[in-house]
Amino acid sequence: MRGFKLGAVDYITKPFEDAEVVARVRTHVRLKRSLDLLREYNSRLTRTLDEMQTSFIELKESQDAIVAREKQEAVKTLSMTASHEMNQPVTVIQGYLDLLKQSMDIDSLTISQQKYLDRIEKGLTKLIDTLEKFRQSSHLYFQDNELTP
Repeated sequence: MRGFKLGAVDYITKPFEDAEVVARVRTHVRLKRSLDLLREYNSRLTRTLDEMQTSFIELKESQDAIVAREKQEAVKTLSMTASHEMNQPVTVIQGYLDLLKQSMDIDSLTISQQKYLDRIEKGLTKLIDTLEKFRQSSHLYFQDNELTP
């Protein structure tokens, strides 16, 4: 019992037989080889797991970069579409307002009519200025993020 407590895994009693000693030694050599093989397999599995974790991290970073680029492209497309879609009707309104003013005798308008016309012009000017600021900020955003608007 003392031997087992100290780490022994087997023992042979006296008198012993040669065949028994050989059989026990072979068994323990096989056990040692099996244990060494298990340790080697465990080491390989650990290395493989580490490689897989590294690959997973690289894949995740790559995927995050792709998603970020796709988001930037979506913002770019939305920005360009919104700018174009808003600019076109504003240009039409501006043109018709200019035609309306040319076809009217401004001095014959009432004060209220002149005030309405002035408000339309100021609102249109503000809208054009806002669209220009939007275009400029979009342009700066795309330059900072290496995209061409």
